[in-house]
Amino acid sequence: MQNMLRKLSAALPASAAGVALILTTVLPVQADPDRPQAAPPVHHHEPMHGSPLPLPPQAQFKLNQCGVEVATLRRLLDKAGFPSAPAKKTDCYDLGLLKSVRAYQVSKRLKSTGIPRLETIAKLNAVARSAPQAVGEKAASTVGADLRPAPGSTGSLGRVNTDHQPGSETPELPMLDSHSVERLEAAISHYGRMLTDKSLVRVPPPAKAPLSHIKPLVARLTAEKLLANHPLGADAEAAVGQALKHWQMLYGLRSTGTLDAATRAAVNVSISVRLQQLKATLERANALRGRLDPFYVIVNAAAARGQIVDHDRTVATMPVIVGRGSRRTPEFVSTIPDIQLSPTWTLPPTIIRKDVAPLVLKNARYLDEHHMRAMVGNRVVDPATINWRRGPFPRIVQRPGDDNPLGAARFGMARGGAYYIHGTSRPELLKGRLDNRFLSSGCVRVADPFALGAVLLRHADNPEWSVDKLLERARKHEDGWSPGERILFKKPVQVIVTYFSAWVTGDGAVHFRRDVYHRDKEPALWASRLASK
Repeated sequence: MQNMLRKLSAALPASAAGVALILTTVLPVQADPDRPQAAPPVHHHEPMHGSPLPLPPQAQFKLNQCGVEVATLRRLLDKAGFPSAPAKKTDCYDLGLLKSVRAYQVSKRLKSTGIPRLETIAKLNAVARSAPQAVGEKAASTVGADLRPAPGSTGSLGRVNTDHQPGSETPELPMLDSHSVERLEAAISHYGRMLTDKSLVRVPPPAKAPLSHIKPLVARLTAEKLLANHPLGADAEAAVGQALKHWQMLYGLRSTGTLDAATRAAVNVSISVRLQQLKATLERANALRGRLDPFYVIVNAAAARGQIVDHDRTVATMPVIVGRGSRRTPEFVSTIPDIQLSPTWTLPPTIIRKDVAPLVLKNARYLDEHHMRAMVGNRVVDPATINWRRGPFPRIVQRPGDDNPLGAARFGMARGGAYYIHGTSRPELLKGRLDNRFLSSGCVRVADPFALGAVLLRHADNPEWSVDKLLERARKHEDGWSPGERILFKKPVQVIVTYFSAWVTGDGAVHFRRDVYHRDKEPALWASRLASK
């Protein structure tokens, strides 16, 4: 933990403006109760064993097969940016996983059988040994980079550049504000009219033709109001290229201005699907209508992004890591009552059974090596006395430290069950592209919880708090099995964890992301869950 604090301290800018600056971080949503006398609630996080384990080179896979190798394959594909949600609660090789393997093979120009053989396994094992690459959505800024005060913003908060437009002077607009419903209704009306536009046909595979000569692409950019009309003359190519860059930014893609495979795939998603995404978001926005505080934190799991909004103005934004396809981040409305420094982590039963038990069977010292201990009630027990094949399994607690997945701090959650916002022991994962930020077991991870904490504490009438002061308090924690100090907010801060695969910002721009969790097919269900909390 001290190493982690030293790294955070070294990254701090000298100026007070550094508070919001450090908010180029990730929100993990998990924590544990930290109460010494009672067993704390568990939190859904993934096991702390570093990068995913490699697969045996000769591993054999077939449909309906279950086991540790299938779970490892799924984690490797998640890290490579090809997540898959199991059809059942168990990790088995099903059709969804076969499709993810096939998509990965296509991306690597391998034989697309959907079954991983030697060459595919070798490529995936290289993923296990390497850090995620920033391919697709632009990598997030490093801590303290690219922060400028937002003109007209309230308090001492600032703005962080978006992932898509580094250096842009335009503040990022809220994904949700008090006028979202009206804008979504207008967008739904517009996309409804686009359904009858016969010029909106599929864009063919890439050719050597200039962009301005690809009529379906020009028609799509025009229909989405990114081109005033079909450009003519010498400026046509530049106009279409610039419009395509803007379109890519709105769809969460890398703004290259070229018709690459990812862009063509997104362009060829039907207008009816886009319309369904907008309608699903409208259901959710309606459920939240009239429930927004003037100041709130919103986490959009579909965009793997968080914002702090003050009176319909975004004062800070941050990329976040959210749940992977098999362990999805839920939707709820809650409040943040406190921040816990140097938290311990109590592993949830699912992770103990699925992830930790197989690792302990392979390595009897796994718990010791990862600063974990097995407990029955309040008594520490010898791991050798546990039947790690069948259970019953003990409660497992990990001490605060550099490898604790909750990072240096976590935020309390009045509602939301076992899901929290917290730091991370691996902030480098936040620099990955959008598809590589679906990694957790449901919680929301942020890169620098102290920066987020300082902003929220100041708003909650605790003006004396700063990043420096939080670091100073955290340093007082003596390494051990007890958590550090818990700081109460004088005024709890509203937090909304939702799932907008489409949204409309105040400038009228319509944004889309992939429906990673496949939730937009049942919008009323998820909207009712939001409304009931």
